[in-house]
Amino acid sequence: MPPDSFPARITITSEIVVDVLDPAVLEQAALAAIEVEEFGVVESGTTVEQARAAEAAEVRGDPVAALAWLLDPERALVGIPGVSAGSVTWEVYETGDEAGDEAGDEAGDEAGDEAGPDGDDEPAGDVA
Repeated sequence: MPPDSFPARITITSEIVVDVLDPAVLEQAALAAIEVEEFGVVESGTTVEQARAAEAAEVRGDPVAALAWLLDPERALVGIPGVSAGSVTWEVYETGDEAGDEAGDEAGDEAGDEAGPDGDDEPAGDVA
């Protein structure tokens, strides 16, 4: 393609099904990331330490929230010259009770327990 006709934006869609093999290790990694995160803007009347404690409370006992905290889709572009992420959105949710159960929640329970950080200042970006 000639340089003057290349697309200004390209959308990449990817789906990854993750098997959580050790929820405790995943949780500890997320808690460690929260501990070192430099929180930017926090709600009025909320200290950075209160915001950090709230994020840690969300991650404890919830592998979906822990994974959402650690996920950084922009890292997929590291090492690819001539590109940068324009905007990034993603969703992390539980699809089934057993590893390899890609069919989702067939029992009629509501699947899609969305979890993850809110706002652009946190390491995982926006959750759609």
